[in-house]
Amino acid sequence: MSRGPLSKVSSLKKLPVAEKLLKKSGSKWAQKPVYTLRETRTPGQHSRQKVELREKETGVKRYSLRERKDHVYQEVSEPEDDDYLYCQECQDFFIDRCAAHGPPTFVKDTAVEKGHANRSALTLPPGLSIRLSGIPEAGLGVWNEASNLPLGLHFGPYEGQVTEDEEAAHSGYSWMITKGRNSYEYVDGKDTSLANWMR
Repeated sequence: MSRGPLSKVSSLKKLPVAEKLLKKSGSKWAQKPVYTLRETRTPGQHSRQKVELREKETGVKRYSLRERKDHVYQEVSEPEDDDYLYCQECQDFFIDRCAAHGPPTFVKDTAVEKGHANRSALTLPPGLSIRLSGIPEAGLGVWNEASNLPLGLHFGPYEGQVTEDEEAAHSGYSWMITKGRNSYEYVDGKDTSLANWMR
């Protein structure tokens, strides 16, 4: 039988049977009252002692949630495939700037208001022209009229009507953007008044 602390002796009850046994046996404890474990502990004291003993045995330290300081967590998103650009000289992908060649050079479209009937052809940057492609059944293509374009120029972005309508996927002028699992939107360049030359 394990013994608990006898902190509240005045509230404890004597066990007459145990006292009689001790008197008969001539024990030195015969003169002292015996108390039950149930009567000696205060509510919650025994379970707290068990936890403290287990913590000592395992070396585990418990922390009160009230003592914790506030923390702010931020979700870090992984770069998507569309976040990368390609360096023609290094032949490697980068984000924001190439380590060897610095930030990319973007060629801006010629400014034309949306709604103009032939906007797509008019947005073509200087030095380029739209003509029949040399690729069989390819339709129109973009031709370089300038003497030399430096390596690593970036054109775009592709413009058109942004829609979630799946019919846009069949227009022949759509750029599909993945928004999540089985969730897409389309930049449809079919309408020449909303699209740019990249259609």
